[in-house]
Amino acid sequence: MQSLAQSRNGSTPQIAFQREIPIQGWKYRRTQIMISKGEIINLLLQLRGNKTWLFRLKTIAATGPTTWSSFFIHPTDNYIETDPGPIAFREIDYIDINVFEEIEIGKLVPKKKLNNSNLIQTELQLQNAPYLEFEEFIRIPFRRLL
Repeated sequence: MQSLAQSRNGSTPQIAFQREIPIQGWKYRRTQIMISKGEIINLLLQLRGNKTWLFRLKTIAATGPTTWSSFFIHPTDNYIETDPGPIAFREIDYIDINVFEEIEIGKLVPKKKLNNSNLIQTELQLQNAPYLEFEEFIRIPFRRLL
């Protein structure tokens, strides 16, 4: 997707989802959303596997996102559990995924950084899931999902 790649050069982030929602400064592309909130969480957890990806989220009532955390589970149908505790789907505004995974090789060797953005973007595109691409993370506008 050329339009998503263009956001890397400092222009406004690009979004891909069906509804025309006026978000000031954001450009978007219309696609058909066929994925629910629970399905997108299961997809993220399946992609993560046993890797140490970092997630953060913003609730509707909060002024800013939570801190980055690797603790991210889906214990029941309509809840996500992360460091602040269990949060209902209806309270989540968006979820950020840090695309860089740090792997510790040894004590004397610096940590290796893997960029998982292509893997995440490919899977989200296959599922017609909405997302925004930024330099160091991918944002899923959770409130916009079914």
